[in-house]
Amino acid sequence: FETVPGVRQQQLNTIFNALLKESNNIEMIFVLGDFNFADGDKDEKAVEESEFADTWQIVHGDDPGFTFDMQRNWMKKRHEGRTENYRSRLDRILYLEPQPINWVPKECLLLGTETMKETGGTESGIPLSELFPSDHFGLLA
Repeated sequence: FETVPGVRQQQLNTIFNALLKESNNIEMIFVLGDFNFADGDKDEKAVEESEFADTWQIVHGDDPGFTFDMQRNWMKKRHEGRTENYRSRLDRILYLEPQPINWVPKECLLLGTETMKETGGTESGIPLSELFPSDHFGLLA
């Protein structure tokens, strides 16, 4: 997950600034996806210093909300032969209200936390019923 020092922060700052520049008459801005950094990583500084709020943290506080969890979801281990049990919240839903409307997220849920039990067929010799939808868990807010 290592990148050239400071590049991810610069990328996020570029995105945030471009969105803010275009935010006239816009009620909500969302930035979401796989950010590829964990809580406490140096790259998170760009989010912390921005005006964007983190939906998971607003709803769940200190609950870690691991979206990449090699203890629960073995798909990354299986496909790359990895042995560690890395867990992290790599995926996020960030939001900003340029024109305050007092929007508050009520819930933020992890999706895809169970295998696709009712699916037939195989993938690389593995029954699909034993696979997760992805090596990351999704988010729904």
